Amino acid sequence: MDLDMYVCNCDQKQFNNLKPLQLNVGGKLFTLPKEAWMSFDEERKEKQKCKILMHPYDISMTATYKWVVGIQFLQNFYSIFDIENKRVGLVEAIE
Repeated sequence: MDLDMYVCNCDQKQFNNLKPLQLNVGGKLFTLPKEAWMSFDEERKEKQKCKILMHPYDISMTATYKWVVGIQFLQNFYSIFDIENKRVGLVEAIE
């Protein structure tokens, strides 16, 4: 299944210069390291590629784009699901 991931030409230096991505979730900023939202494919040296690891999701008729961040986001945080109170808590995972 193709999820329409965005792919672009890039080299190792360009990938290394990427900054962490900050997401605003419920008024709080969450920071993702570049490896959590972008991958670098160095398999083919002549055609190096970077791929955004988030899936674009736009079913609205607005100019606002939405992204499905999924596991790329959640693997960097401990998540607490409070079903009874319809809440989700996130705490940064520290190595």
